[in-house]
Amino acid sequence: MSSTRLIRHIAAPRSAVYRALVEAESLRAWMVPDGMSSEVHELDTRAGGRIRVSLTYDEPGPAGKTTAHTDTWHGRYLELVPGERVVHTVEFETQDPTMQGEMTVTFSLADRDGGTELVAVHAGLPSGLSPADNELGWRLSLGKLARLVEGSVAVRDASPADIEPLAALWFDGWQDAHAAILPEELKRDRTPERFAERLSAALSDVRVAGPPRDPRGFHMLKGGELNQLYVSARARGAGVASALIADAERQLVARGFTVAWLDCAIGNHRAARFYEKSGWRRTGEVVSNLTTPEGIVAITVWRYEKPLH
Repeated sequence: MSSTRLIRHIAAPRSAVYRALVEAESLRAWMVPDGMSSEVHELDTRAGGRIRVSLTYDEPGPAGKTTAHTDTWHGRYLELVPGERVVHTVEFETQDPTMQGEMTVTFSLADRDGGTELVAVHAGLPSGLSPADNELGWRLSLGKLARLVEGSVAVRDASPADIEPLAALWFDGWQDAHAAILPEELKRDRTPERFAERLSAALSDVRVAGPPRDPRGFHMLKGGELNQLYVSARARGAGVASALIADAERQLVARGFTVAWLDCAIGNHRAARFYEKSGWRRTGEVVSNLTTPEGIVAITVWRYEKPLH
C-alpha cells in the first residue's frame, strides 16, 4: 500500500494549528476538498475516541464512495499530544473493495521559522485511491488550514456602531437556534429592536469578532456567566466561535472568576456539542426565569460550567 507525505509551513503558533486539528468547527472548514462540503458527525478527541465525517459534492455529477454524492469515513484517535502530534485512523464506509481498508493519518507539529512546520502523512492508501489525487487533495486542504489559522480571528470591544448589526445578527441566530424550541411569548419579545436595547445596556460587557458595522459574531458576559454567544451563519466554520469562547474565558479570568457558567436551551444540540468540545461540562438542568413585557417566562435549560485557569 502507498502513502502520501506533505510538509507545510504555517505562520501561526503550534497551539493554534493543533486546535484546528481537533475542533469540529475548524475541521469542517479545512479538511474538505474543493467542491465539497463537510459534516462532522462524531468527534471524541481522546485516545480511542471516534471521528466520523461526511464529504458531499456541492454539485451533482461526481459519484460518492458511500452514497450517490457523498464520501463518509470513520476512524479512531490513536494518539493526541497537544501542540505536537495527532494520529487517527481513516476507513471509508463503502462497498467498493478497492476503497476498503484502514488507513492512518499522522500530523506532526514543530516550531520552525517563527511559525509551525506541519508534516502530514496519510499511510495505507487502498488500491482504488490514486496517490496523486490524494496528494493534491491534501495539498489544497492544508492550504485552507494555513489560511484559517494564519488569519486568526481578532476579538475587540464593542462600540455603539456595532449595536444595529449585532442586533440583526443576534435576531437571525436566535431564530435559527431557538424559535422552534422555545415558547411563543419569548419569540414575540426577541426582536431586533429588543436585542438592540439589551446590547446598548450591556455594551461594556460585549466583545465582537469582525470589523465595525460588519460583525461575524459576539459574546456577552454577565458576572461569571457567558450570557450570550452568537456567530453569523456565513462565518460558521471559520474559527469565529472558538475565538469568541476563548476570549470570553480570558475575560472572565481577568475579572477574577475561577469557574464560568452558561445556560443552553434544551434541544439546541449544535450549541451543546460546541460547548462540550470547548471543554465545558453539563452539570444538570436548572430553571431560568426570563423577563418579557408579558411577564416572567420560566424555562428549563442545560447548565454548563468550566473551571478557569
